[in-house]
Amino acid sequence: MKVSATADEGLRLLARIQCGDGSALTQLYDVWAHRVYCIALHLLRDTAAAEEAVERTFSQIWRDADRFDPARGSVSAWIVVIARAQALSGPRGKLHRARQYGRREQRAGGAHQPNLEI
Repeated sequence: MKVSATADEGLRLLARIQCGDGSALTQLYDVWAHRVYCIALHLLRDTAAAEEAVERTFSQIWRDADRFDPARGSVSAWIVVIARAQALSGPRGKLHRARQYGRREQRAGGAHQPNLEI
């Protein structure tokens, strides 16, 4: 299968994955692994963490294929959302989020001080 899978091909592969077809997951991986890796690497800036995020992404696709709803979006959008979530859920992702939060605080003029008065 070519890297530029059509939406119909993505739907067919996902339907096969929903039926437990491991070869369909392999085909989906062949189409999407590089893109998922690029998303994770962009967010994490760490090759090992990005590779782990790819593994977690396709594990989640295998586990949750039956939860995909084409009425809510495309297969490609679903995969991208999973990839982003998996990248940000790992240890490096938490560090990334903490850095992003710190940058927002610096732009806002200092650390956020919660109001604890009742």
